[in-house]
Amino acid sequence: MIERALPSIWQERRRLAFVGILAFLAGFFFYARSDMVVYGLPAGVVTGAVYASVIVPVSLAVCIFAPSIRFLIEAVAVSRFLISLVVFAFPDLGAVILGMPLLTAMLVVSLGAILSRTVLHGRIVKRRPGSFLKRVKAFFTRMPARLHQPTAFQSRFVSWVDATDPVTVRA
Repeated sequence: MIERALPSIWQERRRLAFVGILAFLAGFFFYARSDMVVYGLPAGVVTGAVYASVIVPVSLAVCIFAPSIRFLIEAVAVSRFLISLVVFAFPDLGAVILGMPLLTAMLVVSLGAILSRTVLHGRIVKRRPGSFLKRVKAFFTRMPARLHQPTAFQSRFVSWVDATDPVTVRA
């Protein structure tokens, strides 16, 4: 099983590095204002390391087992990082956001979906296979991204993070 996963790890290395760095930075900024020290390190550093050590393997699992939704990974990573900057810049608002995990999750995922659609990827066109079995198989199959009239930035970003040129769809 590990031998089958190695090509996926290599293929997803850019996405995993991008997500890992942003996860660490998000964890750091979420708790950078905290006075806590854990094992002699500031809480932000420890939290950032925990975030990265949990999010990267989960991201890899998504890329291996459900590759059709892999583009949500980096969008959520960017949104988590942006929300952590808001928490850092506005500590009173940050206390409310961090104190309500459901609100934090809702903000991260909602902003991730918005960022994916508007900034990072544009409109990703899904293939519409006919039968239920073909749809299930397509969900578990890694194919190049099909973008509807992407901007130059979106094409370059998807090409870089996916290590494959996206297919431009004009319909």
